[in-house]
Amino acid sequence: MKHKILTTIAAILAIHTLMTEGASAQTAATSTQAPPSANSLLATLHWYVSSTTDSAAGVYERDPIFDGTYIWIANATTPSAVTKLLASTGAFVGSYPIPYPPDSLCFDGTNIWVPNNNIVTKLLASNGSLIGSYGVGNGAEDCIFDGANVWITNGVDGTVTKLLAATGAHVGTYVVGAGARGIVFDGANIWTANAAANTVTKLRASSGALIGTYPVGTDPAKICFDGKNIWAANHTDGTVTKLVATTGTLVGTYSAGLKPYAMVFDGVRLWVVNHNTGQAVTWIDPSTGSVMGQYQVGPDPRGMTFDGVNLWITDEVDSLIHEITPPPPII
Repeated sequence: MKHKILTTIAAILAIHTLMTEGASAQTAATSTQAPPSANSLLATLHWYVSSTTDSAAGVYERDPIFDGTYIWIANATTPSAVTKLLASTGAFVGSYPIPYPPDSLCFDGTNIWVPNNNIVTKLLASNGSLIGSYGVGNGAEDCIFDGANVWITNGVDGTVTKLLAATGAHVGTYVVGAGARGIVFDGANIWTANAAANTVTKLRASSGALIGTYPVGTDPAKICFDGKNIWAANHTDGTVTKLVATTGTLVGTYSAGLKPYAMVFDGVRLWVVNHNTGQAVTWIDPSTGSVMGQYQVGPDPRGMTFDGVNLWITDEVDSLIHEITPPPPII
């Protein structure tokens, strides 16, 4: 079946607002303030088919990643697959089978790693060919590359597994917290979001040694790093929590729309996917935690990645991946 771009639609998504001069920065208190009215900013939205209709690669999209040229999408359907799109055009490149339904992916500079069930599958990014599958813990959820190793969260076990990226050799498995889900690397340490424990855990990447575990909101899903701070998306609370990466100190907890799940920092803004009932992505000012605007996307947005210019948001219902060009930063 011929794969193609469904449609490209340019749309004005929303009128965004600037904070009034008297608005104060938020600290540890939860913010419920709505963004005040002011200047309008524009964004552009495009829709692309992540695969053809009725194919294994197009339904139940989970997390996407960017490898420098292509967007890869985890498709948790049966049979399971990952989809590859050309980031510059959204054109379909290929679909590659995975043993079990995947939730997420990560990129090590050469290969795509896909946690699925109790294994992680390694594909050559250049052509999608299978290199190998390696045993990890129970309920493999998410993964991250630290420059030499791939780390995988095991949601059922409450652990992370560390594999040598070059060979897939097992380096170690380390306890983090119940329901380990999202994972991020801050340049020196591994952080995990522990959904069932309502915490995040910090491990030293070099050794796997526990540095600390810190409380956040209810049901933290994904986690991200903005260069100084760790952010956790509290799925049940409708909030995000900000911690100082060096110390784990709480900076604040802020409203983030319904059901926050995935997050991306684009160098200026924090973007949050409102999963399940949200139907939107929320733009947050990371310096204050203020909500600056929301963009309506598909019926059930799930994951998100940033390609240096555009945001790509997957959807579990409409079999489309939505591309947003963020508005210019406020100066």
